[in-house]
Amino acid sequence: MQIVSDALLLIGFFSLIAAIIYGIRWFRNRKNKKSKEYKKNKRFTIISLIILFSAVWFVGSVEDYIDQHSQQTTQTEKNITTNNSQTEYLENKEDFIRVFTSLGIKTEDLSKAEGNEWRDAIRNEGENFSASTSVKKIEDNHRSEIIKVKELSDQLHQLDQKIQQNDYPSKADKETIHEAYLNLKHFATHATDLGGSFETYVQEHNDLDRKMGDSAEALKDL
Repeated sequence: MQIVSDALLLIGFFSLIAAIIYGIRWFRNRKNKKSKEYKKNKRFTIISLIILFSAVWFVGSVEDYIDQHSQQTTQTEKNITTNNSQTEYLENKEDFIRVFTSLGIKTEDLSKAEGNEWRDAIRNEGENFSASTSVKKIEDNHRSEIIKVKELSDQLHQLDQKIQQNDYPSKADKETIHEAYLNLKHFATHATDLGGSFETYVQEHNDLDRKMGDSAEALKDL
């Protein structure tokens, strides 16, 4: 359509030149209105002006059509982008909740098992209890579980990043998902990197377990 618009502009340009030329000749022969030159120049001037105005009108119509088509194309592209973003978000959200649930269960089980073994070591070893030695032994006993929790935590982080970078979900949904990730990330770190005192470990377990449960409920409302 742009080629048509350019062609009409060219026609209008030549029509303008013709109208000027014949108009000057028409004006020069105005005193002899009955002459052939006067009538010919008058006729060609009018024809040139009609062609000029027609070309201008058609150019305007073509430009309007091009603008409308461009807007429709842009809107279609926006709709496609929005649909793709929505589909991607829904898939990532479903995967996030699935990984969150799996990681939550594994983290809670791991933390409980570690806490129980820590408590047993304190009771059984009495004055011979060594925190660093016990922690090292507990971590060795649960090496495979720790590795799995770290892997799932990385997956959850990647899914959270994809959702945060997506334009479709609302700000509130993004905040809910990101908070859920952070709460479970802290719980996973607590279970995979033992340290401090046993009392602190137990207190952190209870606090982080509660926050994870709150996030799990919040995710159900998305």
